[in-house]
Amino acid sequence: MKMFRMLAASMLSAALCLGFTACSDDDENENGEGGGSTVTVVKPSEVFKGGLPKSAAGMSISQNKEGLVTSIIGEDGEEAVFEYFFAETKADATKDRAKITVTDDEGDVTELNLQLNSNGYVEYCNSIDHAGTSDASEFTWEMKYDADGHLIEMRRSEGGGELTKITYKDGEKAYIIAPKGLTVGTVVESGENVDIKVGNALPIMNIPVGTVIHNIELKPGKGAALARSAGASAQILGREDKYVLIRLSSGETRKILGTCRATIGVVGNEDYSLVKIGKAGRTRHKGFRPTVRGSVMNPNDHPHGGGEGRAPIGRSGPMTPWGKPALGYKTRKNKKASDKYIVSRRKK
Repeated sequence: MKMFRMLAASMLSAALCLGFTACSDDDENENGEGGGSTVTVVKPSEVFKGGLPKSAAGMSISQNKEGLVTSIIGEDGEEAVFEYFFAETKADATKDRAKITVTDDEGDVTELNLQLNSNGYVEYCNSIDHAGTSDASEFTWEMKYDADGHLIEMRRSEGGGELTKITYKDGEKAYIIAPKGLTVGTVVESGENVDIKVGNALPIMNIPVGTVIHNIELKPGKGAALARSAGASAQILGREDKYVLIRLSSGETRKILGTCRATIGVVGNEDYSLVKIGKAGRTRHKGFRPTVRGSVMNPNDHPHGGGEGRAPIGRSGPMTPWGKPALGYKTRKNKKASDKYIVSRRKK
């Protein structure tokens, strides 16, 4: 099944073939007055010198009279349907978006919701995979481009902590990990003495004892390192000189420098761990390849390999391919510098 390649081709087609609507003050309406609008569409023929192919790699491609891709049908019966939602003026071009609905040969549906930037490139993609179950897995892509429009960065959120797009007062846009309860239109702040409310970020020294936090720094200015996954959180227990006592979700209690920042609240999407994968292909769509069991390898390839038929491991316990114990083996250095900041270890 070529589902993953279908998704990649669909995203690429959307990025190249989406258009935008521009409004010009010089346009004239039927009465000779200004204020009319002109539709400018980026056609595939402007991107592909030979025009848009009717088929590629076993897929048939359809387009409308404006040159926009409307559907892609794979040789295995998979189909991607494109929908476009354009803004009415060029000033609102950043509101341009598109939706791609992909149906595979088993009838499972994947929705791709694309957000465009002012140049018509895909800058954000939210993917929802309905794999024939009552649950739906969700993950996001964030794309960045250079001045020439070349894709230079593509970041993915594995459906764990969701991303929220925020707009600063100066117009700059960025993404943050979405706290639970954050809604569209909510104003969030970052500063030394901002209000203690969900989504606000401030030094942990200024956060009251007992507050639940996430997105915690370990070194000031380096960026968050703790409590970032779906449903994760930590709690402030107290203060000792310039350090703050934090209890992590694992049960570990440690000291963190008070000037490190953290965000108020719990990371959203806490039900992510309850999602049922449903089928092997859904994992493949996330980029995971099949894993070969060590017991079916040769002894020179894996400690579990060799023997006649279904042979036991032959050791005291499971081993990694490199001969280290696979279960319960402690890998932390016994003289690690940060040991002095750990008050109590995590629960067993």
